[in-house]
Amino acid sequence: MDTIKRLSLYIFFFLLAYMPFHIFLSTWVGSSFHILGFAKVAKDGLLLVGAVLAFVASTKQPWFKQLFKDRLHQLMLAYAALTILLAVVRPTDQGAEILGVVYNTRFLLFFLYAVLLSRLFDARHLLKRAVQIVLAAGAVVMMVGILQYAVLPNSAFTHFGYSRANGVLPAFFIDDKPNLELVMSTLRDPNSLGSYTIIVGMLALAMLLKTKNRNLKNISQGLFGLTLLCLWFTFSRSALLGFLIAGASLLFLMFKKKRLLNQLPKKLLVA
Repeated sequence: MDTIKRLSLYIFFFLLAYMPFHIFLSTWVGSSFHILGFAKVAKDGLLLVGAVLAFVASTKQPWFKQLFKDRLHQLMLAYAALTILLAVVRPTDQGAEILGVVYNTRFLLFFLYAVLLSRLFDARHLLKRAVQIVLAAGAVVMMVGILQYAVLPNSAFTHFGYSRANGVLPAFFIDDKPNLELVMSTLRDPNSLGSYTIIVGMLALAMLLKTKNRNLKNISQGLFGLTLLCLWFTFSRSALLGFLIAGASLLFLMFKKKRLLNQLPKKLLVA
């Protein structure tokens, strides 16, 4: 059972590190070895294996029965059941059905997977290691995005199998003008990269505000700066707006926890 627990944890950490590079790696490997379809869905199979292992390891725990009395977990399971039921009773194209079920439920499965692991292992250690992995992967993604804008030619990603036929464009432009490039780094498109910068940027900002370690402050400052630059090069207005709202929400929550809201100028709060 201990081996099952450890394996499920390693799969979880691998998925955290792998996902920002999934489009790039699956396209490269899949097109090189003519297994593009398998390369695209392998991660979902691995997610299912990891979640099942965590579930098996959890069934013997005393807290397992209480887990599904939580209202949030009940709603998630009900939503998943409804998705599957609708796919069965209102059939359409089979391929679209399968994709729809996977897309609608995999993020919930990953969430429950993390919940189980947070009970099987020390939650603080799990959170610390997960954040380290996400930030390390994020730093690589941001650097690739900046290099794509500043150094790499527009055709660079075609060498890794990127093409319209393979479902991923090698470059994006404003009004189809080659000198006005939008970066997507290792993600699918500029908006996806912009959304991803919100996750990495907020984690970096939280670490910057919370840590007292000077080295960690310097690292978080550098990563936050890289994230902002990469976000700008996506030219994604929705992501920029999302970044501002997320940043304001983070600061609000941190100030609220420290009871510093009353010390802020009211004009600043209104702004």
